[in-house]
Amino acid sequence: MAGRAETRTPEPPDRDEHEKSPPRVLRPRRTTRPPYNYGQEQEIDIQQINARSQQQQKKKTLGKLVTQRETVTSDSSTESEDPNASELIQELVKLRKEIKLRYELHKEELRKAKEESSAALAEVRHELQILTDRLLVPQPETGIDDILREIQTLNDVISTPALIGSLSYADIARTPPLSHPSNI
Repeated sequence: MAGRAETRTPEPPDRDEHEKSPPRVLRPRRTTRPPYNYGQEQEIDIQQINARSQQQQKKKTLGKLVTQRETVTSDSSTESEDPNASELIQELVKLRKEIKLRYELHKEELRKAKEESSAALAEVRHELQILTDRLLVPQPETGIDDILREIQTLNDVISTPALIGSLSYADIARTPPLSHPSNI
């Protein structure tokens, strides 16, 4: 290794050289699982937890249904179930008709709103067209146009350097000053 001895970092002394140093403790190497195994194990655990919770919910709902069936069959006879079922069917038919009517009303309102918005949009487009047509029509010259032309000519004069009368650095250095110093 090239380099001066002063610039090299010193090597640490060996522990065996020192009498007061404690003996080295031999620890087993740490083992780590590859990340894909860990992720797979977590997914399996989550699936098992979800399956358990679903099974518990099914058991609870089945237990409730069984108790409800038992109470319904013990309390009522088969004759009373038929009128209840027919009443429920009639109520469902009424609800279905009401929902259809509401749907048709909402559909009609939506159609009206679309027509109104399209009419308003057409009106706005027409006004916009009128405004753009006004801007495209050439207007007679006013004092503003004269002022703008004057500003443009001034900008042109200012931006173009005077190439004919410009002197180089050497020409300026050779010419004597026009005024004389007053402190001599």
